[in-house]
Amino acid sequence: AKKPRYEYNLVRVDASQSKITTFMAKSQPETPIGSQIPRSSNANQEQEEEDDDDDEEEEQDTNEDEIHEERHADLPNHNQTQLQYMTNTKELTTINLKSILDLRGKLQTYHSKPLTELFANLTYIGIIDSTRRLCSVQYDVKLLIIDYGSVTNELFYQLGLLNFGNFGTIELQGTDEELSIESLLSVLYKDPNFKPSKSIKEVEQCILEMSEMYREYFQIQFTESGIIKTIPILLKNYMPPLEKLPMFLYRLSTQVSYDDEQCCLDGILRQLALFHIPLSLNEDDDSKVNELNGKLENVLIPQIKRVLVAPNWLKKDVVEVADLPGLYRVFERC
Repeated sequence: AKKPRYEYNLVRVDASQSKITTFMAKSQPETPIGSQIPRSSNANQEQEEEDDDDDEEEEQDTNEDEIHEERHADLPNHNQTQLQYMTNTKELTTINLKSILDLRGKLQTYHSKPLTELFANLTYIGIIDSTRRLCSVQYDVKLLIIDYGSVTNELFYQLGLLNFGNFGTIELQGTDEELSIESLLSVLYKDPNFKPSKSIKEVEQCILEMSEMYREYFQIQFTESGIIKTIPILLKNYMPPLEKLPMFLYRLSTQVSYDDEQCCLDGILRQLALFHIPLSLNEDDDSKVNELNGKLENVLIPQIKRVLVAPNWLKKDVVEVADLPGLYRVFERC
């Protein structure tokens, strides 16, 4: 006999219907939304439980600290700095570096099929906490909260890895003084809470020694006098927050191991990904939050759905908060 189809097992897919955000009034609770969401487990989500290697888990914990410990600065005349896309006329290069091929292979090693399917078929609802970088999405009959900081970090890392050696270019247009490594770092070093492990000169020297590699593989171009001219395009129609440029330069010198090729390339790609993560925003800044919401809905989430190969460690950044059958069981008693 054919099983009956109950309403609570159906999913609304009509794009013309109102989203849940239509009925949500903005408020300012003392405790941010999602502050009680456990980040270390995802017990409600019906996915395969896979054990990660201890080394990988430790690596991701460190990387997560970097994601959420954000330090940026207002650059001089930042709002007036012009950015320009440059047409890349170079033919696509086939990358045969063993280090890059091995890193691409690791994506499949730590791939979670159920989680990848979730990201490929989700429907974006909206930002619920721009300070903690949390947004809500729907998947099947479930309402979920995801940490878009962690998810976009993995997205940009994978985009960098897959497009390695074939990036487009964004030209930074400003005065030499504004775009010099020394000037950019000085903004960061003026922060009394910032505890650098290297001097500005040491950071600049390290970067300039590797400038040829940055230019060839990553389209990050420096002049001999230490002026940054270009940065790579990881995702069209998305601009990295330039407030994070000083920290990006600092981390290139202090957080990347240049002694081993694979560690070096992987480290630079990780720092590029951190540089591209959306800023944590004050919820009172409506214009910036609305702009970010549009970028998530129209640029970032569609790209996540298309290309993200979700690793196991992203499970902790996806939390189920409700499901349609459960809501029916609650409200049918009313």
